[in-house]
Amino acid sequence: MLTFKWNKSYVTNIDTIDEQHKMLVNMINKLGESIFSKERLSVDILDKYFENLALYAKVHFRDEEVYMSEFNVDERHQNAHKHAHNMFLQEAAKLYEAVKNDLIGPEFLFHFLANWISIHILGTDKILAKQINFIKQGKSPKNAFDSVQEIVDETVAPLLYAVNQLFSRTTNMNHRIMSLNKSLEEQVKARTEELQKVNNTLKAMALTDSLTELGNRRAAVAYLQNEWKKPFDDRVTITCIMIDIDKFKHINDTQGHECGDKVLKIVARAIRDSVRNDDFVCRLGGDEFVVLSNNTNLTYIMKLAEHIRLQISQIRLEFPSDVWEGSISLGVAQRDDSTKTYIDLLKKADEGLYLAKQAGRNQIGCV
Repeated sequence: MLTFKWNKSYVTNIDTIDEQHKMLVNMINKLGESIFSKERLSVDILDKYFENLALYAKVHFRDEEVYMSEFNVDERHQNAHKHAHNMFLQEAAKLYEAVKNDLIGPEFLFHFLANWISIHILGTDKILAKQINFIKQGKSPKNAFDSVQEIVDETVAPLLYAVNQLFSRTTNMNHRIMSLNKSLEEQVKARTEELQKVNNTLKAMALTDSLTELGNRRAAVAYLQNEWKKPFDDRVTITCIMIDIDKFKHINDTQGHECGDKVLKIVARAIRDSVRNDDFVCRLGGDEFVVLSNNTNLTYIMKLAEHIRLQISQIRLEFPSDVWEGSISLGVAQRDDSTKTYIDLLKKADEGLYLAKQAGRNQIGCV
């Protein structure tokens, strides 16, 4: 019985790491075959499996951390990655001792490993590989980290699925231990809360732009999909402002990415401070933002767009050899009979943005 079959979805294109992952897959497959066979695992065999696992972890984690150090990977990822290594070692050791003491069956250890390999390879390691690839292409570690956040959607879904499976198995294990030893009740409660916090953090990260702390494109799409399910009323409906920072590329290219990031963060804060609490502000990527408002109309959204434009126009940022005078172009649109889907609404606002740029920038366009 093969629990995992190696395929290209596991490949990180870091040869040493991929070879070690194959070793892990083979090790877990052998463990699964033994656990689910009719013969009971002996303590000696279990000791051998855990000894091999410990050896793998020691070598594999060391090599990953060497790679992160050699490529000077952003410390945000390094810290999270090393924390994951430490948490795995601690949890595996706890489960191993519980199995040896007959508090839980070996299948609980197997389920932990099965979920962990999905998190480790499909999530953490593939994100690391993407960052290293960007760094090799000439990006700074910080920009590599931020760039990966823009494309992380393709890895988040399987990662969250694996995390939820891990939580489910661990919670079941904790309930069994609690029934055998009532003194562990508070520890179980604390552990469950900790795991739920991690789960909530992962979900928040999947919907948040790491630079501006606004919602990201994924969050904007989720918001629009939810709003589109509501009954349509052309008097008060969902409206959209598409915003593009004027001359951002020039600042970013000539003054450096740190200066570009400063512009993005200040503009993001100014937009957020200019809207209602009910309005949803997101960074779609690059220098493009969107403001989504429900229960509004075109008259309101035109006034809001002008208010945002005026607030931004008061900003003046001085850089080593240039100045950015606050200027944005905006396109507005509302849901109507011509917008059959939320994609149509975004396209309509984008067309308005194009008109604003064609007309000279620092103004509002509407089609």
